[in-house]
Amino acid sequence: MKDQSRAADTFAGSPDTATRDGDIDVRQLLATIIEGRWIIAASVAVSMLGASIYLAMAQPIYRADALIQVEPERSGFASAFSQVAEMFGQKTPEMAGEMGLVRSRMVIGRVVDDRNLTIRVQPRYFPFIGRAVARRHSGNEPAEPLAGLDGYAWGGERIRVSRLQLPEAYRGKRLQLVAGDEGRYELFDPDGNLLLAGQVGIEARARFGDDELILHVEELRARPATRFELSLRSRLAAIAELQGRLRISEKGERSNLMEIALEDTDRVRAATLVNAVADQYVRQNIERKSAEAAQRLAFLDEQLPVVKAELQAAEEALTLYRNHEGSVDLDKQASALLQQLVAVDQELTDLRQKREELIRRFTAAHPAVVALDAQISRLHERAAELEVRVGTLPKTQQEILRLTRNVEVSTALYTNLLNSYQQLQVIKAGTIGNVRVIDRAAVPLGPVKPMRKRVMLTAVLLGGAAGIGIVFLRRLFRTGVSDPEVLEQRLGLPVYSTVLHSRGQDKLGAAMRKGESRESYLLAVARPQDVAVESLRSLRTALHFATLGASNNLLMITGPVPEVGKSFISVNLAAVLAMSEKRVLIIDADMRRGRLHQYLRVEREHGLSEVLSGALPLDQAIRRTEVERMDAITAGAVAPSSAELLMQERFGRLLQEVGERYDFVLIDTPPALLLADAGIIGRYAGATLLVLQAERHSLREIEHTVKRLQQAGANLRGLLMNDVRLTASAYGYGYGYGYGYGDK
Repeated sequence: MKDQSRAADTFAGSPDTATRDGDIDVRQLLATIIEGRWIIAASVAVSMLGASIYLAMAQPIYRADALIQVEPERSGFASAFSQVAEMFGQKTPEMAGEMGLVRSRMVIGRVVDDRNLTIRVQPRYFPFIGRAVARRHSGNEPAEPLAGLDGYAWGGERIRVSRLQLPEAYRGKRLQLVAGDEGRYELFDPDGNLLLAGQVGIEARARFGDDELILHVEELRARPATRFELSLRSRLAAIAELQGRLRISEKGERSNLMEIALEDTDRVRAATLVNAVADQYVRQNIERKSAEAAQRLAFLDEQLPVVKAELQAAEEALTLYRNHEGSVDLDKQASALLQQLVAVDQELTDLRQKREELIRRFTAAHPAVVALDAQISRLHERAAELEVRVGTLPKTQQEILRLTRNVEVSTALYTNLLNSYQQLQVIKAGTIGNVRVIDRAAVPLGPVKPMRKRVMLTAVLLGGAAGIGIVFLRRLFRTGVSDPEVLEQRLGLPVYSTVLHSRGQDKLGAAMRKGESRESYLLAVARPQDVAVESLRSLRTALHFATLGASNNLLMITGPVPEVGKSFISVNLAAVLAMSEKRVLIIDADMRRGRLHQYLRVEREHGLSEVLSGALPLDQAIRRTEVERMDAITAGAVAPSSAELLMQERFGRLLQEVGERYDFVLIDTPPALLLADAGIIGRYAGATLLVLQAERHSLREIEHTVKRLQQAGANLRGLLMNDVRLTASAYGYGYGYGYGYGDK
């Protein structure tokens, strides 16, 4: 029962890749792959061809990158927070912010404006192959057009547009710029209407109602009639496109190194854009650092004239008082009070300046401002105490002290402000940001995409996988029988021989179809050492057992359907029998599509159909062949009613007569499932062999053929498995041991 279940699985189309214990049969898998090696090789070849076409057509992509160092500026809290973030493998807020700043519209927008990235212009290439052809052009002059297609660019063209202003109706549309002679050009709208004509190096203008079209082409190198596509996109669209192409990443962990990379089809443009982004980022960083100094300078610009005027007024007041009262000197007590008052006033002035600067940046409730207010309040209290002590001095001393105090305070304040102003000017002029470019982008030497080795390797792997998949799918959907052991178990009939596939017969069959002149079309004669002939020799030995108890020496060879190789088996088996010193006659009983005459290189006419119709004596129908002791009767003229001819008594007498003359009579019949001829002939034959082509017939088809032959009275003695391929052999008949005569 277990073997019958396995046989049923085989006939149902199972690929027979499992053993009887349910394990995978690795040898069968390898055999299936070896059998389909040409399919796999073809799949790999097609895949590699597709990859080669892709590599030839694909536009190279170049990558340029720059390295920037970001020096940290951290407060105590920020430093602690950064250390915690780095412990968890996250980017610090400072580094993440700087990376976002590089991608900001402020930085990228400046690059777009400086590089005129809102203007898009490129040559018009021939579809599919134009770019690939243009890339392979070398030389300074534009390439000559292929096949007279002078409207396309074929390599060496260059164009640079420095300014483009379009009316609202044409923004975002593709315009056509056509090169002319001697630097002239014409601009057309998408409908082919002329918009303007211009000259390289000269700004061209055209009015369209209230709008104006302005175009300045700085450089144009192309053959006359070459077309370029020109368009103007919005600034935001250009910024978004460049932002999407930028790749910004931190180079290593906690390195404070940032990499800016960009991929482009133009190697020079890739490096130029990366450097432009890096320069704009460094520039904005410096501008941000110098903004504080500029803000303080603006404040000092306002304060210096006021303080200078106050100083001049104080000096004039002191001079006038001295001139009026005469020379008056301060005593020691007054001098000490003066020094203390001046120190308090100077400190108050410094604190007020700091408060003014903070108020510009923060509100009055900011902790730094509140702390300054507290210090100012304490100094006011100290100044009030000193003023009380001044009030105890004589009136003259008080006035001199007041005027002298005003002069000294104003002088000190003016001197400090002037020094600060000069220092801030130096700082602003020499401001250095906390970022710097370590490595500027260089023009890449070669493309990064497509990666040729990876593409070809992927193509080989995908092609091989696809080929293996096709092979196993074909194997999976095969419904034919492949195991003779299963046939014997299921039908109860022996398989007398398995005839291996012969490459020699393939060549002989091709030559026979073409009508090529050869010594012989019989494999047993042309290549007697072929493996298929060896199989037929083993069948010759088995025929002794197949014909035991047979009523006569007539052997019918038939098959279920056409093209299973029964004629090949019949004629070569007859030759093998004749070579063993047996007198053999082979009869082609397929009076519709008989092929025996082709193998024997004789005419079809004057054969069996003429004998059965009474138009030709038997002796004249028997032909000598190239094989000694082997004779043949061809099919004769085409007989549409062959069954009626076979049912005549004349056919029985013919078989009886030739049976007496020869040791073996082999009858090659039409397919048993298609015509009744095989059933009629089978009643006369002492033994019948059914030829099956390996892996072609389903179990239902074979069972139906056997049943039909047996019902017709044919003595079916066994089966022949033809066209068995070694790599497809899933059964263990020992054909894989590597011994053979070769295909010479």
